[in-house]
Amino acid sequence: MRTRLSSVVTAILVLGACGGRDEEQGAAGLQPVVVTVTGLGDKPVTLVNGGKDALTITSPETQGTFAERLPVGATYDVTVSQHPIGPSQLCTVTNGKGTVSAAPVAVSVDCVAAFTVVGGVVDLTGTGLVLQNLGGDDLPVSPDPLGAHFAFPTPMVPGSTYAVTVKSNPTNPLQTCSVEDGSGTIGAAHGPFLGVRCVTTPFKLSGTVTGALGKMTLSVTCARADGGENVDHVEVAGGATSFSADVLSGDACVVAVEAQPSAPAQKCTVTNGSATITNANVTNVAVSCAISSFPVSMRARDLTGAGLVVKSGNDVLQIDANGDYAFPTAILSGQPFEVSVVTPAANGASCALYGATGTVGGTSPVVYYGCGKPRRVFVTSATWLAGALGGLGGANAKCQQLATNAGLTGTFKAWLSDDNNSPSTQFTRSEYLPWQLVDGTLVAANWTALTSGTLAHAIDKTETGGAPPTSTILTHTMPDGSGVLEKDSYGTCEDWTSTGRFVPLYVGSPTSPGSAWTSSAFTGSCDSQVALYCFEQ
Repeated sequence: MRTRLSSVVTAILVLGACGGRDEEQGAAGLQPVVVTVTGLGDKPVTLVNGGKDALTITSPETQGTFAERLPVGATYDVTVSQHPIGPSQLCTVTNGKGTVSAAPVAVSVDCVAAFTVVGGVVDLTGTGLVLQNLGGDDLPVSPDPLGAHFAFPTPMVPGSTYAVTVKSNPTNPLQTCSVEDGSGTIGAAHGPFLGVRCVTTPFKLSGTVTGALGKMTLSVTCARADGGENVDHVEVAGGATSFSADVLSGDACVVAVEAQPSAPAQKCTVTNGSATITNANVTNVAVSCAISSFPVSMRARDLTGAGLVVKSGNDVLQIDANGDYAFPTAILSGQPFEVSVVTPAANGASCALYGATGTVGGTSPVVYYGCGKPRRVFVTSATWLAGALGGLGGANAKCQQLATNAGLTGTFKAWLSDDNNSPSTQFTRSEYLPWQLVDGTLVAANWTALTSGTLAHAIDKTETGGAPPTSTILTHTMPDGSGVLEKDSYGTCEDWTSTGRFVPLYVGSPTSPGSAWTSSAFTGSCDSQVALYCFEQ
């Protein structure tokens, strides 16, 4: 019995001994990679083994072990994937690479104060910019609407040198970037802040021009890659065969005709006018021009009867009522036109054509056939105190009396404004009846011509055909027929009813056919002697 028990105990001890050897062999087959860190500051350092199996060690810890154990004979490669930042440190690995033996792997990391090379990039709009430091440590930089900044991942210890260069320039759009003062030595207190400036590559947007006889203006509108817009106004001379505009890579541009040629009038169109600038000049835009043509418009006013027949070239129109008409054949701009009466309107002894000849411009010429008579305009032969005219009504009455005394029939009004009224609100306008001096000299073809700022002739004759009695013609009226903007009861001598006030008067000149005919100066006072312009309505 005692012999059997001894045998069992011996067997158990043998088996236990065998199991212990197996556990020792397993521990020896998979070894831990242990990292010891010295000099680590407040921020963590992250390491990787073989590019994976990250290990982060944070102070006050000084040691850490990678999660993955390695078999004997395997290789290990411990590197720093993230150096401490804020404040920055440079951590150096010792015994970071080798082959696993039958004992735990011991790796040392020493961290010292260091600084990061940082900077900003100006005008970066393209993608693909890559910077380098000392020929390595590649750093891609992307555009940022608020301004691109960069920081190299590897800190540098004080006293070490840096040299930042551009490895790859941006594309889409193409840009050339340069580093300003990119090399130097890391200081004892901080790292450098570098500037990088990028310039977008310029190109030409051009094309052909055919048929342009006069000057025109092209607009080249480009949406910039940075979100802005640029509009270039390109003048193209008559007879030119090409045009060119400066653009930038990345621009999305549209070419359009901004101002057509006008002498003669032409219609120019653009082909291939939209283009996105990539990495080459664009040269396939085409602008072609043709002379425009317009029909002659015919307007009948105040007819005395039916049966009017008029002719333009080979076109004949019969007109029996007031209205607007047009000859069917259009005439090229720059060519002459002439309208004649084949048969006058019934009872049309006083009817006539107005504007019957001329040269076609940029619109349809308008010819009037009207049965009124030309209206007269004169400067008064008498003068009065500006403040004693008796208001606009008194001024109109003075014009009417002088016209009647001179044997001029019709209704006459003064070209004069007060605080509430002006010729633009008081005059009877006509589209076709002209104003003439009493000797028949044309002053203005119609209201539009009268208020254009330029007269056909100065109003330099009185109602009797004599010379103006003064060069001070009271108007208080702008060239367009409206009253002057500086209106108040003093500026108009209380609507031309009060003397004794020293306020400058707005007057015209009877010798000027330009805008000075009604607005030459501020002068005189309410006690000044003035003449008036009088217009038949």
